[in-house]
Amino acid sequence: MSTALSRRPGRPRTREATAAGSGMKSLASALATLDAVMAADGPASLTAIAARAGVTSSTAHRHLAALTSAELVRQHAATGLYDLGPAALRLGLAALGRLDAVTLATEIMTGLSQSAGATVLLSVWGDGGPVVVRWERGPLPFVTSLGLGSRLPVTRSATGLCFLAFMPLALALPHLQDEASDASAVRAALDDIHDRGWTAVDSSVIPGLRALAAPIRDHQGHVACVLTLVGGADLDIGPDGRPVRALLAATAGVSHDVGRDPDCGAVPATGAKQGAVRMER
Repeated sequence: MSTALSRRPGRPRTREATAAGSGMKSLASALATLDAVMAADGPASLTAIAARAGVTSSTAHRHLAALTSAELVRQHAATGLYDLGPAALRLGLAALGRLDAVTLATEIMTGLSQSAGATVLLSVWGDGGPVVVRWERGPLPFVTSLGLGSRLPVTRSATGLCFLAFMPLALALPHLQDEASDASAVRAALDDIHDRGWTAVDSSVIPGLRALAAPIRDHQGHVACVLTLVGGADLDIGPDGRPVRALLAATAGVSHDVGRDPDCGAVPATGAKQGAVRMER
């Protein structure tokens, strides 16, 4: 066999392979430039974009020219600053339209149940309250009347409190007035929940059952659905427990996947700060 056809160690790369590698590097550099434009608080200068992207100004200028031609970036005529273009908006809207928080949350429920050692419920806001739409049984079974389609109490369940804490005040107030015997106490609890990002209740809906809940938030910071861990007296509902850590990791991951910016501040809701409470009947 001719050795001329075999690939020896150290043999120079072909022109095609070299060009492909160079093309991938150029694409990665262009995407980093586009990401730098996206990450800016507003219109940004060439120098600022280049610094954020980690490229030279000449490289950034070349990429920005191509991105502007594709309408992914636009340059302000008066200031010379760069911002996202109409094609970037269309791309973002198309991506958001294909993301479904319930579908994404459903995909991680089995893993969450195993890591937290608890049953997992996924709820959406229905007609006047949270409704269970997905159910993943945990390793330790328990007897309960809850099931798919169950409507949970708004002010006495961990799930309901999570929805209220991240809901616009105008939408939350009627539920506080209808269900809560002490609306001011619930308002204070919702403040705590909004600050911490999760809540826990103990025997407030069904005697002997504990629950932990945290919201999945969309790209605007609004609550899209709520994941809830349910278990018996052995379910650790403390802030440093494994169930809480697993729950928060899961909700943060899904929120990120549906476009939630982790650096974004909380959306003003009921006045809110967030935490664990025990709501009495």
